[in-house]
Amino acid sequence: MIGLRRKRPRREEILRDFFWPSFLREVQVLGNDLLTGIARLEARRKDTMGAPGFSVFPSNENAAPFSGYLEAYDLILEVGRFARYEIYGFGKGGKVVARMSWQEELRAIWQAIMAGGFRGHLVCDSDGNVVSSKVRISVHGRDMVLSYGGRLISRFRGRNEKTITYESYLASTS
Repeated sequence: MIGLRRKRPRREEILRDFFWPSFLREVQVLGNDLLTGIARLEARRKDTMGAPGFSVFPSNENAAPFSGYLEAYDLILEVGRFARYEIYGFGKGGKVVARMSWQEELRAIWQAIMAGGFRGHLVCDSDGNVVSSKVRISVHGRDMVLSYGGRLISRFRGRNEKTITYESYLASTS
């Protein structure tokens, strides 16, 4: 038929039909590589924002739990209990390490967190509530600094600072 043009898919349809399902498949592949008893993976199709996400809970209580979810093409990554990092344009690749696909970046981040050996710095107020957190993770030689809070820390009297060293997922828990 002359005059009929194929309707171009909207951005939301592309995300829902192509990127989000492939993200979940990649998370499942990474989850299948976890050894039984080392960690537990929860992959979810939709969270409260309507986007896919995942959570990894280690058996070693001194290892860092982590989770992530997508907002369009951005990955929101949470490591430990408080640190957070948003990777803008994650779905296009090359945002953490140049010339890597998003699948390779996700695998590199996943492996860096599971390897452990990085530190978290917490600042708590006098009641023990966390007011600031910072974690630095090295992914292929590039530092990712995940943080939470931290703007008015100097105003808190009686603050308590703690440093946590996260262990590998494979470290013994005894």
